[in-house]
Amino acid sequence: MKSREFIDLIIKYINHDVSATDLDRINEYLADEEYNEIFKKYVEANFLIDYTFRNYNSLEAKKEIINRIRAERIARKKRRTFYITAAAATIALLISLPFVLKKTGTSTVKTPIQELQIIPGSDKAILTLGDGQHIPLEKGKKFENSVINSDGENLVYTPQTKPTEKLSPQFNFLTIPRGGEFHITLADGTNVWLNSASKLKYPVHFDEGLPREVELLYGEAYFDVSPSTEHKGSKFLVRSGKQKIEVIGTEFNIKAYQDETQIYSTLIEGEISLITRSQTKTLNPGQQAIVTNTGELIKLQNVDTFNVVSWRKGVFSFEREPLSKIMKVLSRWYDFETTFKTESLKNIEFTGILDKTQQIEDILLTIKNLGFINAFEIDQQKIILK
Repeated sequence: MKSREFIDLIIKYINHDVSATDLDRINEYLADEEYNEIFKKYVEANFLIDYTFRNYNSLEAKKEIINRIRAERIARKKRRTFYITAAAATIALLISLPFVLKKTGTSTVKTPIQELQIIPGSDKAILTLGDGQHIPLEKGKKFENSVINSDGENLVYTPQTKPTEKLSPQFNFLTIPRGGEFHITLADGTNVWLNSASKLKYPVHFDEGLPREVELLYGEAYFDVSPSTEHKGSKFLVRSGKQKIEVIGTEFNIKAYQDETQIYSTLIEGEISLITRSQTKTLNPGQQAIVTNTGELIKLQNVDTFNVVSWRKGVFSFEREPLSKIMKVLSRWYDFETTFKTESLKNIEFTGILDKTQQIEDILLTIKNLGFINAFEIDQQKIILK
């Protein structure tokens, strides 16, 4: 889909991973008004594009952005380098400056930047082996044994050859703390990306001819399943709470956090069967099933899958989401607790994208400068919104 390509290009720009060729493509898309609308919706890392365009009709600001992209494209060709030298907030600054200037001098932020304890998350996890041994995994630290290899950012299990005799199942656990995420390749070649505050149970090897079964004990995971055709028809099963997902070979996302009362299963590609205690439903790409923690299917709906799985692309994408939900998502990644001094603040809605490498203070200052909160305080791992 062309619009998906455009969004991916914008994400690459935000994440400092854009080339001169990419900038050419962005410039071509911006000649179309339809993609200008997509641009407004997705490019801004601080919620500011949607707000500024809606309230100021800033045509000149949009032209300045386009000119900036064109100028940078030309400069890159002259330098023959693909490195981004400006911060991701450059676009935000161009658009938000008139509005921010109106708010300057009203801040009641009490915590200096140098005292902040809250930082963006990173690749880290705890691997629990069959004998109960706990192995910390993080960037820069390697671990390996006869069937496992980790470079600190990925965990890979070696495919098992057919054993001479049937082995008793041996399970490992991968636990992702708040402020972490991690990627694992299971013994059958299935890839799983785990979000913050998640835990996966899985076998070290899969017995030939039997279903390949894992369990998402809690949290969020994105599965890219190795096709059944490569495993003599063995289906892949994912248990989570009171539901089970049966897969032949596809990509999907499951969100089943302990502090939420519902499980969200979203199909990205292929086909899956969702099995609850009372019914079985087949999902098509773009559909999301919502199941209660007691196992009741309450809704099957179409969703924007980009918003659901954007966490895997290095960003958080929100579309008319209340501030309470946004802060919950951010709290898992930045590892903090939130207090709302006024209940009405929880219902404020935002649309936009946040770069996962942003400092939390920059995000909070954006929300404050938009006028939706009067002030915020950061105290160690606590954030108070007023």
